[in-house]
Amino acid sequence: MSGLNLRPLLPAPRGPSTDDDTTSDSHPARRQNSGACDRCRSQKSRCDRSRPKCSLCVKRQVHCFYSADVKKQSLEVHKRQGELLHMMRTAPEDEALDILFRLRATADPQAVLESSRGNMSRRYQPSAIEAAQSSSAPTTFSALEFELSMRHTLPYPPMSPVDTASVDLKPITPMNGTDHVSPAPFDPRQHLHGPGVQENLCDDRLQNLDISYWTTVPLPSNVAARIISTYLQTNHPIWGLFHADLFVRDLVEKRLEFCSSFLVNALLCYACQAYGVTDPSLPALSIPFAQATEALWRAERSTNSVMNIAAILMFSLCCHTTNCGVSVAELMVDGRRMAEHLHLFGAPNNTTAVHNSFDALNDEWKRATAHIAWGAYAWMTINLYFTPTMKPIHAPPSFPIPGGRAADRSDWPVDSLPPYYGSTFTALCQLWTIMQEVAALGRG
Repeated sequence: MSGLNLRPLLPAPRGPSTDDDTTSDSHPARRQNSGACDRCRSQKSRCDRSRPKCSLCVKRQVHCFYSADVKKQSLEVHKRQGELLHMMRTAPEDEALDILFRLRATADPQAVLESSRGNMSRRYQPSAIEAAQSSSAPTTFSALEFELSMRHTLPYPPMSPVDTASVDLKPITPMNGTDHVSPAPFDPRQHLHGPGVQENLCDDRLQNLDISYWTTVPLPSNVAARIISTYLQTNHPIWGLFHADLFVRDLVEKRLEFCSSFLVNALLCYACQAYGVTDPSLPALSIPFAQATEALWRAERSTNSVMNIAAILMFSLCCHTTNCGVSVAELMVDGRRMAEHLHLFGAPNNTTAVHNSFDALNDEWKRATAHIAWGAYAWMTINLYFTPTMKPIHAPPSFPIPGGRAADRSDWPVDSLPPYYGSTFTALCQLWTIMQEVAALGRG
């Protein structure tokens, strides 16, 4: 056997040591103190590793502490926090916000983590997004553009790249053989301010407007006429905050029955915001118009009148998009208080008394009152769904809907709305009544 060339064997690997192992004594202190509490480890005593206190610490009546357990728990907490952070960074915005809201509402982040793990839609990996971008959609320029085009294909359709090399940029030769002359670019300011330009206004009476009578903010009268006409054709059939026909008449003739400086400044403030596309210089005027309107509101807010209701609510419309120095909520409270004080709506049990209080009005004031009542009701209904503190209105206006039939009010004049209204405002008034009922049922 001595002549055989045998391969030397390595020693057998040691198995895991146990607490009862007494055969191996290479590192007795390490074996008996592995996993021991801090006190037994420091005194090199044999610890039985009982939780929360080992038997020796109980017998000695001393504090027992396992620093290894605390370190292990800290590592687990750190791992959970990292996983939650990864979810919030890679999930879509609405799902990340949902995780944040649940974290703020509970004291147990572990429960939030477990519930979030169960929703596989939250487990987005950057590599998966890159793969989707490269295989299933045209090239996008940012991760946000890609996500919008994938989640909302209708408003953000993916656009295919254009091969600019194949586009023919040669000028088009006119059919009459004359030299091609590019038209001058359209200048909206020249269109509005140019001399001798005949404006295409919804009401010919606006051609004679002198806006300096109503406001101290410098604005050319033809520009004011243009943007007022645009408002009356586009937005007013929805809001209907005042009677347009009577308003234009008094606006041009400088009368104070159905027009006021308060209402005109509020209307111009809104128009300068909304129709700046027609003239880039208009949006800068919304601030001085807002300041003038605020001063008039503070002077008029204590006077209850239907024209002040129209002006206050028109001002609140401006404050939705411009910092006017006044909150929308305060203006809405002012307008509703004034409208209910004048019994324009909200009084279901004394309809006859309300009707009798308006019988002395002439036909023009009856038409204007009904229009402002339904316009205020419409605007407050819209805000009801965006302002949780607002309460539903108990009863709609008892006046006939403008543009509709007079129903049981045979003594009420029929109000024929201007042609540019169409039937929009009349139909919407019926919708606002339904929406008020839905809100009342939903809020119990």
